[in-house]
Amino acid sequence: MHKELEELICDVRGFRAAMDVIFSSELSEASACRKYFLTLLICLSRLYLRYLSIVDDLPSLEAVSSEFDMSLLKKDVPREALVRQRFKERLQSSSCWSSFAPENAFSQLTNLHTLANYISSFALHLPEIYEETFRVEQYTLNFLENESGAALDYLVIALQHICRNHVNFVHFALEWAAEESSWHNL
Repeated sequence: MHKELEELICDVRGFRAAMDVIFSSELSEASACRKYFLTLLICLSRLYLRYLSIVDDLPSLEAVSSEFDMSLLKKDVPREALVRQRFKERLQSSSCWSSFAPENAFSQLTNLHTLANYISSFALHLPEIYEETFRVEQYTLNFLENESGAALDYLVIALQHICRNHVNFVHFALEWAAEESSWHNL
């Protein structure tokens, strides 16, 4: 299971690196935009799979855990707010959206009818996932180093928060933005 936890660290770092692409390059072409959202979808799918694997193997992890006093890592609210603002601004200013068709067969079910719906979903969930990955990484490192029961508890709670409260809700928007048929002129 330690290998799974080490891969979780790679996955959270990979998600942050994938998300940071929007800050380092201009996503002006439809193909680049689609690829960006596909990469984010793949990263979050891996993260979700790691969460399920950890929860499934929780009894064996708890069996080796020891009590270690660990204070709860605080969320960096200013960093999250800055990432959210910059991310939303970059999304809104991207010229690639002129090739995006927001309506699809499931728009009624997903409540994704307009470009504003997609941007709103991305700007709400992805920056919070981004911020939570820092805590997941620290809890994982702490557990790997100390086999801390507290770190394990916090890790599971943080992963539940990411997956249940954010990945589940941004998944449809990412999936449709990653879909080739959602873009004209690819």
